[in-house]
Amino acid sequence: MVVRIPSGWAFLPHPLPPSVNLTRELLLAAEAARGALGEFVGQTRLLTNPNLILGPMAQREAVLSSRIEGTNTEVREVLMSQATAEPERDPNSDLAEVLNYLRALRFGQEWVEEHRPLNLSLIWGLHAELMRGARGQDKHPGQFRQTQVFIGDHVRGIEAARFVPPPPEHVPALMDNLVTFMGGEPSYGPLTDCAISHYQFEAIHPFEDGNGRLGRLLIPLQLLGAGVLDRPILYLSSYFEQHRDQYMERLQRVSMAGDWLGWVLFFLEAVRWQAQDARQRTARVLALHARYRELARALPKAALLAVDLAMERVYLTVSQVAEHAQVSYNTARAAVAALEQAGILRPYGRVRGVQLWEAAELLHEVYER
Repeated sequence: MVVRIPSGWAFLPHPLPPSVNLTRELLLAAEAARGALGEFVGQTRLLTNPNLILGPMAQREAVLSSRIEGTNTEVREVLMSQATAEPERDPNSDLAEVLNYLRALRFGQEWVEEHRPLNLSLIWGLHAELMRGARGQDKHPGQFRQTQVFIGDHVRGIEAARFVPPPPEHVPALMDNLVTFMGGEPSYGPLTDCAISHYQFEAIHPFEDGNGRLGRLLIPLQLLGAGVLDRPILYLSSYFEQHRDQYMERLQRVSMAGDWLGWVLFFLEAVRWQAQDARQRTARVLALHARYRELARALPKAALLAVDLAMERVYLTVSQVAEHAQVSYNTARAAVAALEQAGILRPYGRVRGVQLWEAAELLHEVYER
């Protein structure tokens, strides 16, 4: 429905849950998505070192989710920033937003794993982490907006907006309803409920800035809280970014025509596709790790330990290998040289005065491919 505002009209979403027609097509799509996701979760439960997967998945998501909002950070920039002693960050940089996304994800994961509810305190805290020391830090981080916002060309103004979210006085009640739905008993099943929640958050647009990133961040946290995931390992930004126009159109169709079915089907296909993609990436990580460890078995022990570190970080320094393997700098330097000779690492160059080595094949096969 729409409500009158001084500059025209704003959209006011109905409280949840909505009425969704459980067609045969939707039920089959939900089954396919749940099946693909179950296979991926089962695969990750066999991992002896989950960090081999958690890091790559989270870092790709942070980059891609921010890219939907117009940033241009590459995965290698994030990885290198974590491998070097990073100086004070420029709050206007794209990298600052991506690193904040990773911090917010860790904050959310810890919150859910402590069996705390998906409530407004979590959402305020996540938003504060996203905005801290980055673009948007002046737009009341962790607080619902007190002004009318709109989505569209800001030069042309609200009258030409593509979408006008509800007036600010409606936001608290709508968000109360949303978190009650997110944390309550399933209405249609966890994946369909997650699709509904994501639309509703985007429609409410509760903050002045950062709504898109936060809305996408809440997806794995809701599935984690529902017990569908053991860890936040399913991210949908890659699919949304590749199908950006359809993503925006499907959200808009719910608002304009109540087309919940079209949106939920799109969301379920995103889950199915991303689960399959993540499973393939995991298989590539495990194959590379096994091959690298086999090559390193003929090398000094420190080299074998350095392989594990390289698989988690991609970029590393000799000092980090020395600390990880608990050996001297010279021993670590010899281990890195041996891995370079074996083709596992290659010298990248100096970044902020620090010499880095790069696991280039891992970067290409898992992060960039």
